[in-house]
Amino acid sequence: MAKWIGRVVDLACSILNRIKKMNLQSKEGKLTTETTTGWPKDSNIYGHGSVVVPANYSLYRTVNAVTRGRAEVKLLSIRNYSGTGCTSNSVKKLDSLTQRCKEQPHEPVDRPLYSIICDPTLLELAYNNIKSKPGNMTPGITPETLDGVSHTYFLELSDSIKNQTFHFKPGRRIKIPKPSGGTRPLTIGSPRDKIVQESMRLVLNAIYEPIFLENSHGFRPGKGCHTALKYLYTKFSSSTWMIEGDISKCFDTIDHNKLMNLIEKKILDRQFTRFIRQTLNAGYMEFKTIKHNIAGTPQGSIISPILANIFLHELDLFITSLKANFDKGIRAQNTPSYNKLRWRIRSEKRRGNMEEMEKLYKLSQTSPVMDYHDPSYKRLNYVRYADD
Repeated sequence: MAKWIGRVVDLACSILNRIKKMNLQSKEGKLTTETTTGWPKDSNIYGHGSVVVPANYSLYRTVNAVTRGRAEVKLLSIRNYSGTGCTSNSVKKLDSLTQRCKEQPHEPVDRPLYSIICDPTLLELAYNNIKSKPGNMTPGITPETLDGVSHTYFLELSDSIKNQTFHFKPGRRIKIPKPSGGTRPLTIGSPRDKIVQESMRLVLNAIYEPIFLENSHGFRPGKGCHTALKYLYTKFSSSTWMIEGDISKCFDTIDHNKLMNLIEKKILDRQFTRFIRQTLNAGYMEFKTIKHNIAGTPQGSIISPILANIFLHELDLFITSLKANFDKGIRAQNTPSYNKLRWRIRSEKRRGNMEEMEKLYKLSQTSPVMDYHDPSYKRLNYVRYADD
């Protein structure tokens, strides 16, 4: 009997472990639909179109359940906590900011952004965006996670940000192995600090997404590895030379002052920019010692990818300027073999030999047309995924 009970307990434990891995805890709510938001990512075991990850759970995004495509981020009207049916003021401001940055992408932003991230509604919105990701349940230097978060917590967090008594905690630094050998530092921040970082990311994304170039595919909504490969397929098919580059320790070597100078040129709200600098200076704990960063954006931070994109956007602009000076000619000349085939096709047509003409025509369809070694024609193409 005891042996049978032990087997039942083992089976129950294995089922619970599978449920935890599939991220099917109590966070699943009434807004869940029967589709996922996209293809599997990293080591997750769910499949495209399965019921494991809610597709329409967040108040900030909608998804087309028919096409099962990537979730389209839109600003939606959110009821305030009083139940009057009015939309949140911060969401209205964020919606207005997004529209303004789309219409005037290269103009400085002079709006008060700090007040937007102080709103409890936006903080709850940020929480809804990150709560279903398993990595955000990993504790930092303190044992607290996203469990136990209530409406009261968002009000208290909002007050602490308004009063400027909120401070980001140092992250927990660990080393993870790289596929090519060696290790990569990973900073695990406090899960509750990530709520504030996500609200900041929403604001930064609304400002910078309209100015990022189409050849940038890393850490952007609607873009990823597959869109970068598609860009390669469509733009690089005629390339004769390839130069592949990987910036060594890119995230760890970004200069804070240069990064903040770029941000302060675009964003004029100094209270908001100082808050960004606070995230960079939060530091990390390694071997029970708190260390402060003098350079780099911590890997594992929610706001780190968009800060790296802001910094590397300058590289995109530089390569684009090189392209403007490098490109030459309108069209490459035809290859001699293709011109010869076309001449033979016209000759056979004049003779009335339709069978031979058809064979030559099929052969011309499989032969290269343009000579990309033509010195009068040059093209430079560029694509970037994160620091690659």
